[in-house]
Amino acid sequence: MGSRLPRCFLVAAVLALAALTALPLAAAFADSPADEGWTSEEIEFQPPPPVPGRRLFVEELTVAGDRAAVRLRAATDLDLRVRAYGGPGGRSLRSYAGASLDAGERASYDLPLDGPDPSLVFSWEDELGQAGAVSLDGEGLPYPLPAARGDLCSLRVTSLGWTPNALSGAVASECASTIGEAVDLQTVAGHADLAVAALLDAEVLAVSGTVTVTSGLRQTTVTFVAGGETRFRLPVAAGEGVHTVSIEAALEASLRIALPPLLQLTHHPERTERLTETAVVSIPAFGDTVTETVSVPGEDGSFTDHTVTASCYAPASTVSQDVVFSVVHDERVEAEVVERSPLARSRTETLALAASIRADAPYRALATPEPEPEPESPTQTPATGDDLRDWFEDLGWEWPW
Repeated sequence: MGSRLPRCFLVAAVLALAALTALPLAAAFADSPADEGWTSEEIEFQPPPPVPGRRLFVEELTVAGDRAAVRLRAATDLDLRVRAYGGPGGRSLRSYAGASLDAGERASYDLPLDGPDPSLVFSWEDELGQAGAVSLDGEGLPYPLPAARGDLCSLRVTSLGWTPNALSGAVASECASTIGEAVDLQTVAGHADLAVAALLDAEVLAVSGTVTVTSGLRQTTVTFVAGGETRFRLPVAAGEGVHTVSIEAALEASLRIALPPLLQLTHHPERTERLTETAVVSIPAFGDTVTETVSVPGEDGSFTDHTVTASCYAPASTVSQDVVFSVVHDERVEAEVVERSPLARSRTETLALAASIRADAPYRALATPEPEPEPESPTQTPATGDDLRDWFEDLGWEWPW
C-alpha cells in the first residue's frame, strides 16, 4: 500500500503542471496549486496549504526579428525551467534552459521564435515544493512583427519591446527612388491641341513625415527617418495586461517629373505679297576711235580716197529702276519641337501597422510564512495485555490467547 503513494502523487503533480503550462500569461501567473486534498480508496493525502503570492515576474520582453529577449526575476528561491516551442503546430521544443534563482535574482534569455504560433513557457518549483508556470504566446507575443507596403515606402517593425512603464521599438523603411505618376500631358499645341493621360516616371527627391505610436490613451509622435530606422519610446501605465500598439506613418514626398518635348504647330494661310525692289545697273566708262576710208567721185569721173577718223567716249554711270512684283505664299503648317522644364509635384500616403505585447505586474518579493514548529516526538510505552485486548475488540478481531 505504501509503494503506491509516490506514484499516484507524481501523476497528479505532472498533470497539474501540464495544465498550468498550457495557460496564457494572465492565468498561468497562479499563486500556487489549488488548496484541495487528494483521496484514493487506499490512502488519503492532504498537500501542505498553498502560500499565496507570485513566484516569477517578467521584467522585460523584446521581440526583434525571430528572437525574443526575456528578463525574469524570482520573487523567492526557485528552480527555473525555460522552454521555447515552435514548428508548424507550435508544439516542437526549440530551446531549453534551466537555472536556480535566489529571491530577487534576475535571469535573461535570448530565445528563438519559430513557426506561425510560437510560445515561451517558464516553469518553476519553489523552495516550498509548490510549482507553476508562466507562458507567453498569442497576442502577448508580438510575432511575426507587422509590416506594410506603400507606393513611396515599405515599412516593417524590426523590434518591439516592453519594460516597466514604457514601450519601445524601431520601424525600418525602404523608400522608392522612382515611382509612376499620372500626368495629363499635352503633346501637341497651337494649330492642333492633343493631350493624353500618361504614366510617367517621377524621381523621388525626398521623403519626410512623422510616425505616431498609440497605445490606449497614450500617444507619441517622432520624425520619420527615410531609408533607415525610426525609433520610438512610449510611456505606458504600469500593471499586468496586454498593450495594443498602433503605428501610423504619415509620409510626403517631393517629386520631379521629366516631361517629353512639346510639338508646337503654327498655321500659315495662303497669301500674296507685293514687293517693290529697286534694280540698280552700273554702266562702266566706254571710249572708242573709228577710222573709215571714203572714196569721193570727182567731176571728171575719177574717185579720190579720203580717210576719216572719229573718236567717242562715254563716262561710267549708274542707272536705277523701281521694280514691282508679286510673291504667292502657299498655305502651310510649321512644326517646332519645344523643350519643357521638369514638373514639380508632391505625393502623400499613410501606412498603418498594429501589434500587441504582454506587460507584467511590478515586481514584489514573496512573503513566505514562518515555518511551523516541529511536533514533539511521541513517547512509546509498552502496551499491557488489557490494552491489546481492547484494540482487538475495537477492530473486531478475536483475541488468540
